[in-house]
Amino acid sequence: MTSFNKHMTKFVDDNILDIWWDKNITAGYDFWEQIDFHIENRDIICLFISANYLASKACKEEMRRACELRTHNGICVVPIILSSCSWLDYDNLKPLLAIPTDGKAISSFPNPDDGWHDVYNHMKKVIKDF
Repeated sequence: MTSFNKHMTKFVDDNILDIWWDKNITAGYDFWEQIDFHIENRDIICLFISANYLASKACKEEMRRACELRTHNGICVVPIILSSCSWLDYDNLKPLLAIPTDGKAISSFPNPDDGWHDVYNHMKKVIKDF
């Protein structure tokens, strides 16, 4: 279980949030079909931004698709900054308010749980507003 999943447990337990990620894809299913289906059928998409994410062609395609759906369908795209990286140099991310507060990377918190708690508090507002 990821740190994000652990910190979002209250929302999942209360049936407010359904967390899906590509590790849920079962063997034998078309990887990209599953990703496209879930991206298109979500109200909120969290992008877990790091240098590794930005270096991945597949992740950048997911980001592009999510931002396209944000523009056309009004879904909420939430960048969550995991580590210091050049995320502000990406035109589709730059206008989005990233979390933790002020786009501070979770890895820069002395205790990463403090960063994840900040994410939890922001997600509570995102879910309420959405």
